[in-house]
Amino acid sequence: MSSSPGASSSKDGPTATPPALPEAAATSASGTLDSTGMALVIGCYTLWGVFPLYFHLLSAAGSVEIIGHRILWTLVSCLMLIALRRRWAQLVHVVRSPRLLGMLAVCGLLVSVNWLVYVYGVNSARTADAALGYFINPLVTVALASLVLHERLRPAHRVSIALAGAGVALLVVLQGSLPWISLALAFSFALYGLVKKQLGPDVDALTGLTVESAVVTPVALAYLGHLAWQGQSAWQAPDQGWWILALLVVAGPVTAVPPVSYTHLTLPTSDLV
Repeated sequence: MSSSPGASSSKDGPTATPPALPEAAATSASGTLDSTGMALVIGCYTLWGVFPLYFHLLSAAGSVEIIGHRILWTLVSCLMLIALRRRWAQLVHVVRSPRLLGMLAVCGLLVSVNWLVYVYGVNSARTADAALGYFINPLVTVALASLVLHERLRPAHRVSIALAGAGVALLVVLQGSLPWISLALAFSFALYGLVKKQLGPDVDALTGLTVESAVVTPVALAYLGHLAWQGQSAWQAPDQGWWILALLVVAGPVTAVPPVSYTHLTLPTSDLV
């Protein structure tokens, strides 16, 4: 499933792990972004930037229905990639590890909440609030890295966090209400990144997203099945047809690409700002 920024080192106890499969290098030996890492970051944020246009095409479907399809087809896309890349051993290893499976289940829930809030924001004409959430997210990520992981922050990072906090406070004053969409997106994605960082090299990006999607797929299938049984699915509407189902299916691959690419990054979380 958003996929999240950051993936670093972790401990898996006495459980033996299979040899790590090669991932694309995204950082230099000094821990800073190299050209590949920068290209991954730019590519991910570019694709995320055009998501509102894509979700606008799906406006005939409700937010929950969109997320249900997004979860289902992300799982299908990931399983196809695992089959093509022959990574079944990694997937079996994760499923047999209660610690890894539990952490990825938490990730699946967090990223599902993130997806749902984002789609709701876009489809309710609050795209600016959604965009603000992802603007705040790197700063929340850095704050969590300092508080939880005890990473050292440079003075510029501290100033950025302070300015972001002041900006949110100003929005509350100007709008007269808490920008809950922005904050929900920022914190859900930052917490997702924090859990992923604890997993580190024990779980590669593709395997992680596969398990995350699989954990919440039963809920998605139950909801989509209920809609279809009631004849209330978007693709069952006379004025929509199969074209909207095709667009919903596309949600799988376009969702799988950014998280799998982003989590190739291995730099310290604080370098994401």
